[in-house]
Amino acid sequence: MLNIVIAGCGFAGGVMALRSLQLGFGVILLDVPRPDIGGVEIVPSSARRLLSELQLDGALAAARSGYGVGMLRWLDADAPEFRDGRALHVDRLALRRAVMAEAASRGAEIRCLQQLPEPDESTFASIDASGRRAAWSRPVKRYGRRRADVFSAPGLTDYDAALVVGLELGWCYAAADQAGTTIAVIHDGRQPRPQIERAIRGTFGIAQGASLIYLGRRPAFPQSAAAPVRGRVIAIGDAAFSHDPIGGRGLSFALGCAFAAGAVLQTWRDQPARRQEATAYYEDFVRAEQRRHLAFLSGYREPARQALPPQVVWSAKKARAPLALAKGVELADVALTETGTPVRWLGRFDILELQPLCDRGLPTSVLIETLVCRGFMESEARAVLDWALRKGILRAGNPSNSVAENSH
Repeated sequence: MLNIVIAGCGFAGGVMALRSLQLGFGVILLDVPRPDIGGVEIVPSSARRLLSELQLDGALAAARSGYGVGMLRWLDADAPEFRDGRALHVDRLALRRAVMAEAASRGAEIRCLQQLPEPDESTFASIDASGRRAAWSRPVKRYGRRRADVFSAPGLTDYDAALVVGLELGWCYAAADQAGTTIAVIHDGRQPRPQIERAIRGTFGIAQGASLIYLGRRPAFPQSAAAPVRGRVIAIGDAAFSHDPIGGRGLSFALGCAFAAGAVLQTWRDQPARRQEATAYYEDFVRAEQRRHLAFLSGYREPARQALPPQVVWSAKKARAPLALAKGVELADVALTETGTPVRWLGRFDILELQPLCDRGLPTSVLIETLVCRGFMESEARAVLDWALRKGILRAGNPSNSVAENSH
């Protein structure tokens, strides 16, 4: 059995271990204990499929996770915006413990060290899951200097929705689990703690005598590794690309990395002739996430959702591109957005499934019902169609016209 060595025993390292075990690798996890301030994390509903594929439902229950009903974004005082969608709220330390216990129970070996060694070149592959340290993936590039001061408000658990609120000194988010609420203030790193605490108490109506515990400070700026793959070392999660918290993508990206890097390992082992292709696939995967997030931070916003047209038709061109499939990274069919970007899946949904549905001439209302029958909530089905329209995958129109146009 080929061994994978993973540096780091956080969430990213744990899910990477679980995916590697599923693919038939032996796993050695290197744990160099470092302080972690904890706090409630939000796992969006879009990540649930990957968590289920890793068979982590029991571990999540052990971590005493709860559900939120959405997020209230109040960055503009005059324009609050509620985004619905169930999400898991779970303490990051409890989640890490539960995932690592699951990995150990399935056969991963955990070695506790005082110092992380250099990657072992005799190992089949090494995974850098050491977070922002990027211990095996330096140099890194940092974007800005923002920091997050994190507080806990025990007993404050009446937030069904996560909150994102604008402040004079920056912005903050709040998320509750069964024990209390985590409140993190993101700022330029120069704000004194008493000023931050006053802002929190004023914003959330926490009386001066009520408990507000300071957990610590962590980096909140984006950071990227110069090379997500270097030889046989693959960077995943924050070691590959660290997000600004405003994007809410950290845990989802770590999960995505586990499956994408797993496909690379599988290809290196089973189809060594495709090694270069698999490596390029993973590099593109990380860089695409980096481009999306930095564009988002620069002020780009997706257009507001419009009313869906009565009928939509398929309008995307098809192409072939490297994708992570059951046997590893292989060339497969994709749809091209209007900017030429290849796409195949939106969350758990195969975009190519829209083409035969639209060619049948289904009204949009029936198309939504069809997606709901496949497991979507109605709001999710509408979001899929809205995304496909904005990306040029679909357009409003009559299917008979589309067939005639595509025949020329």
